[in-house]
Amino acid sequence: MAELHWLETTDPWDLLNSLSETASERKLRFFAARTCRHFFCNPHGGDDYADEEVLTPIEQFADGLVGEVERFSAREIAATFDTYTDYAMYKSDALMAISKSPFDIWPVWEALVNFTTSQSCDPGELEQVARQHLIELFAGDFLSLSVDPNWLTSTVTGIAETIYQDRTFGNLPVLADALQDAGCDNEAILNHCRQPGEHVRGCWVVDLVTGRK
Repeated sequence: MAELHWLETTDPWDLLNSLSETASERKLRFFAARTCRHFFCNPHGGDDYADEEVLTPIEQFADGLVGEVERFSAREIAATFDTYTDYAMYKSDALMAISKSPFDIWPVWEALVNFTTSQSCDPGELEQVARQHLIELFAGDFLSLSVDPNWLTSTVTGIAETIYQDRTFGNLPVLADALQDAGCDNEAILNHCRQPGEHVRGCWVVDLVTGRK
């Protein structure tokens, strides 16, 4: 997708289409989990059970921290949600789709569309939330950014890996300072690290620095 089009579009369907052939399963699962968490856990549903038993294990699976046994268990739990109401049925559909292997983003997206429609969520909320998460995870892909090997000092890679492992994303400005000290002058990278708001595992700058796909 051309950079200008990415910057202008507000349609996550369009953004996802541009990623469907190139994005890793890991990052697409991360995107799906973050978006599901917004609607099923907080700020909407507060469903700790779905978070702890399905979404968190699937993020761990995507990251290679657990294996097929845990993925299959998460999928079995997703299938046990009461489906007698639209609320539960579409939630179950999304959670089952997110825990399927091989992974396909489109059944998750369809279930989220159905869920938010059935719950009369604010118009455009799904699109807004999804776009925020797509930018957080995939801006580097959309902008075709790469990292100069000269920036990857031991200080830079150490800070980035610690942020990733400990989920200390509040330290991203520290990473920006270290990158700048190493010669990085890319405004998109530095600004993303310094901007306020939520950053999550899969953040495109941390992935870029640590070599994760």
